[in-house]
Amino acid sequence: MKNNNTNKSINNSKELENEKLIINAMDKQSEGCIDEAKKMYQKIIDSGSKDLRVLTNLGVIYEAKGQLNHAIEYYKKSVDLFPKNANSYLNLGAIYKRIGETRQSEENILKAIQINPRLGRGYFYLGLILIEQGRLKEAAFYTYKAVILMPLYVDCYLNIGLIKSTMGQLKKAERSTRIAIKYQPKSPKNYSNLGIILKDQGNIDDAEKSLKKAIELDRFYTNAYIGLAGILRDRMILNDATLISKIAVLSKPDLAEAYLDLGISLTAKGKLKEAEITTLLAIKINPKLAIAYSNLGGIQKNQGRLTEAKNNLLKALEIDNNLARAYFSLTTLTDLSGNKELSRQILSTDIQNLRLNSERVDILFAKSNILHRKGDFNGSSRYLAQANNIKLRMYPANGHEYIENANKLLKVSRETEEFKSNIPSHTNCIFIVGMPRSGSTLIESILSVNPSIIDLQETNILTSAYQEWQDNKKKGKSLYELYMKRRPKNLEAFQITTDKMLFNYIYAGLLASQFKNVKIIHCFRHPLDNILSIYKANFETGYRYSSSLTDSANVLINKDNIMREYKRVYPSKIYELDYDKLVTSPNKEILSLIKWIGWEWNEDYLSPHLNKRMISTASNVQVRSPINPNSVGGWKHYKDLLKPALNIFANNGIL
Repeated sequence: MKNNNTNKSINNSKELENEKLIINAMDKQSEGCIDEAKKMYQKIIDSGSKDLRVLTNLGVIYEAKGQLNHAIEYYKKSVDLFPKNANSYLNLGAIYKRIGETRQSEENILKAIQINPRLGRGYFYLGLILIEQGRLKEAAFYTYKAVILMPLYVDCYLNIGLIKSTMGQLKKAERSTRIAIKYQPKSPKNYSNLGIILKDQGNIDDAEKSLKKAIELDRFYTNAYIGLAGILRDRMILNDATLISKIAVLSKPDLAEAYLDLGISLTAKGKLKEAEITTLLAIKINPKLAIAYSNLGGIQKNQGRLTEAKNNLLKALEIDNNLARAYFSLTTLTDLSGNKELSRQILSTDIQNLRLNSERVDILFAKSNILHRKGDFNGSSRYLAQANNIKLRMYPANGHEYIENANKLLKVSRETEEFKSNIPSHTNCIFIVGMPRSGSTLIESILSVNPSIIDLQETNILTSAYQEWQDNKKKGKSLYELYMKRRPKNLEAFQITTDKMLFNYIYAGLLASQFKNVKIIHCFRHPLDNILSIYKANFETGYRYSSSLTDSANVLINKDNIMREYKRVYPSKIYELDYDKLVTSPNKEILSLIKWIGWEWNEDYLSPHLNKRMISTASNVQVRSPINPNSVGGWKHYKDLLKPALNIFANNGIL
């Protein structure tokens, strides 16, 4: 009996010593001294202790140090020794999720919930797993259960916002995210998420404010910079967008998505070599990032490297065979009649099974492109209408903004006197203006045959110069001077820039009166061909009116009225270039254009498709082919689809 009492005394003393050591280790761990804590926990285990707290905390320490295999080892031990402890299964499930073992993660978390049906974090983690799998309704169900059990856990509301946003339920997503902000008003993540949701609703101004608030709270919050860059691209403020994208990279230089976003901004600016390098860096960081290969394919397409582009788009689909953007890009790049399996796959895709509205849009445009090539114009029309209707729900048409700005600048132009100064007498600025898809890319390609030409692509430097000019008129600097200081610094005096920001037509009157010897080329084509081409374009940035046939028609009519007035006042400075005449009689029309500019004739102007210089636009594939009239009159195949625009043109005496 005495021996038993002695053994009990020894055991109690040992347990007491271990308990003190555990408390000390936990204190050290809470203070951040994890190496000291780890040694203490290990000493306890070496003594033969099987304390759940020790096993769990050792797992937490190893996980924090990135030694995930060791962490899993201790989490497994806690499950084996304490099979009725829900948190043991939860910890194991969470780390399996972290390493991408989705099946094992889901199994362990479900076991945790089975043991403790009121384990809120279990439902939360299960919701995360289901989000990643695209099982959004199930994800919403479990995340709502987590909210009921943990009503103050902010990430639950953020995840509901993510789920509802992905499902296209943007108002519900906004409400949930605003609840997260209410509970956690100093979180940059909350404001960043809200900004993205507001952007998707088309509430761009509030989205920008929310993203800037996130940056104010954390100037290194990368996702907010990425979101803000997207807004600036949508507004075609491309220089600022690129700057913000670069800041995103600097804020998190190991994030592939940051480089990806910078590649998008550089592509929008026409900086294709830089865009390619940046996108390749994204791939280097994350070789499994399918969208990076898709974007790389788009860049190479714009460089005329069509075989490489196709290969990278197919590579993207190898990684993610649900990547809708890659399918769409392939249908703009090549005729899929030789790849019947891929064509069948696209045409058979049920868009209701896709998670994102943007994915549905891309697949519908891809279907339309395939059917167009097959000559099934009714089917193509049906998919075009569906795609653009979804885009309108995502980004409401903004044609009225373009019209208001154009009318405002017409008034400013009428009230502004012609500027007289010692501006160089030779032409150094050519502006190509008009509607999108009006032949401007072909004109740019023709002009770029001249070795003295530097293509500025679609840049917003005129808008920036105009704003400074308006703000500082008293300082005496001319609009011309402010524009010129924004051009590339390394230009030689004889070099000429072409500026293809099409919306610059609103400034045509000011360009004519403030720039000496400026050349303004106004591109136009048959209005219904133009509207159809815009409607089929699926623009990624800018031109939100393009999804509305009525908005596009009204913007086009306003543009024609504006340019008619400017042409009347400044007939020698504006050249009216009819795309239909250009492609049907290229020799005559190109000769006339080059003569008007005042250049020496060169037969190479007739073969712009042989020009090796890069042209960065959605029309790139077309300009890599010889000039042809194939697209003229294409609207007749889509006459029923185009009725809203046709009626507007008829009511305005057009056609």
